[in-house]
Amino acid sequence: EILDRAEAAHSAGALLQVVGDLPLADNIAAQALDVVRETMANKEISADVVIFDRDGCLLGRAGPDDRS
Repeated sequence: EILDRAEAAHSAGALLQVVGDLPLADNIAAQALDVVRETMANKEISADVVIFDRDGCLLGRAGPDDRS
């Protein structure tokens, strides 16, 4: 049922409501951080990826201390 509701979601906000407490935003941030790391390919630069909703609430994050 959750997959059907997720497929029918018309926006990212609607999708986040469907998944509830599942760490979707954290997983997206982690994947984005992987892309940043590959693109920068510089060990001297660290980056964090944060995802906020339209109200400015933090939904997800990934940073250099989360995984290598």
